[in-house]
Amino acid sequence: MRWHDAVPVDRRALTARVVRALDGAGPPGDPARTDPAAALPAGEVLLFLDDVDPVHTECIGLVQSLLIARPTVRVLVTARRPLGLGDEKAIRLGPLPVEAPPGRTGPSPAAELLVSRARERGWTEEADPAAVARVCRLLEGVPLALELAAGRLGEWTMTELAAHLESGRCRLADPAPLLLRHRTLRTSLGAVHALCEPEQRRVWRRLSVFAGPFTEAAAVFVCAGSDLAPHEVPPPWPR
Repeated sequence: MRWHDAVPVDRRALTARVVRALDGAGPPGDPARTDPAAALPAGEVLLFLDDVDPVHTECIGLVQSLLIARPTVRVLVTARRPLGLGDEKAIRLGPLPVEAPPGRTGPSPAAELLVSRARERGWTEEADPAAVARVCRLLEGVPLALELAAGRLGEWTMTELAAHLESGRCRLADPAPLLLRHRTLRTSLGAVHALCEPEQRRVWRRLSVFAGPFTEAAAVFVCAGSDLAPHEVPPPWPR
């Protein structure tokens, strides 16, 4: 189940969506209509909750209650932060590599995504490996940026795209994305910012003074003040 932009974030909205996905509407009075644990089918179950950031707090309670009711249930969740539950195993996904893995010939994973998405959009130019690698390095292997860049290849060659990116004269955008927040990189970052607590937003604003990598100590020095204690500066953020 995926959480789309247009779905309202009401109290127990995620729980209701999970119940419908597992059991449909169900007959009136059926506890499965309101209890996700009762809606679970018999046997082994893998529940996939994709992109749950807007309902992160509810997701924690939902997953916890499901595991208490049925310890054998396996839940796969994609989000920007872990749920923080006992036996949780977190796998952090970073940008795609912009260089081919050691011992492997051919394009990098980032280049493969860029070219494949461009082909899907009707791009027929012969891919220049050097220009493709240049674009991937400029976009730092970020998948959304690569997909948006692929959409500009109908009007530019790969070499021209790289030149526009280097000069800062390329606005990456998709007029009809599956998710509205993927229309541009700016709207994607804005969606993340909107999900943050007020204290986290203050941290974001104050960290904007850094033009490159910084340490946790530097982040605390810059962000802490009368309205934000040093321990309130989230430690995972410095990089």
